[in-house]
Amino acid sequence: MAEVVLIPGSFLAAKVWEPVQDALTAHGIQASAVELTGLGDRHNEEATLDAHVRDVVEAMEATQGPTLLVAHSYAGVPAALAVARLPQKAREKVSTILLGANLPVAGRSIFDDFGRGAAYLRKLSLKFDGLAIPVLTRTQLDGWGDHGLEGELLAQFKAVTSPHPIATYEDTADPSFTWAAFVTPPTFVDLRRDTLKVPSVALELMDIVSLDAGHWPMITAPGKLANLIIERSLVTDAAGMVADGRLVD
Repeated sequence: MAEVVLIPGSFLAAKVWEPVQDALTAHGIQASAVELTGLGDRHNEEATLDAHVRDVVEAMEATQGPTLLVAHSYAGVPAALAVARLPQKAREKVSTILLGANLPVAGRSIFDDFGRGAAYLRKLSLKFDGLAIPVLTRTQLDGWGDHGLEGELLAQFKAVTSPHPIATYEDTADPSFTWAAFVTPPTFVDLRRDTLKVPSVALELMDIVSLDAGHWPMITAPGKLANLIIERSLVTDAAGMVADGRLVD
């Protein structure tokens, strides 16, 4: 069965994925979560967008056979850039789930497409230390729609978060990036209780599926998310066998 690599979004440590990993392990699926530079246990390390791309590339290079890459929120940017950076043969065995994700635009930064939100986050960073965006407050979280982070679930969220390095939002994506690099078109997951709209490029180029959850389903709906990943991992595994010549029509 396909190996699963999980990439956390803004502010999040790799251990945010533990409930999903437990569910996948129970189904015999090997799943690893990447600790991005500057976050989680690596929060003291200096981070850039390229450092996060390298983190994902290294994780993908360590896998064997068909691989399903799952990137949440901000992580959609470094994950997509990482897939495009892989050699052709490696890309043939990779499928991607972009979970309520930001998507890279060649030669542009995340902030370039944030509008007034970029100025707001820069202001928060300057009030903090100028290097990172502080973890969202309870009031700020409510701007993400029906997120479901209440009580114990909110405590779980706070326990796996740290300020997010602002450089990763300021750095521009590789100007040569193209979605044509993806051998298998990504799957974009529309989180139905989130305020994020499905990006136009996803509507044009990707398989769109929906999940009845808020922006952080690995905390609020880990079972539903695990089931979606299991379904896509079976597809990824089949695609990898085709690439290896192990399936014959």
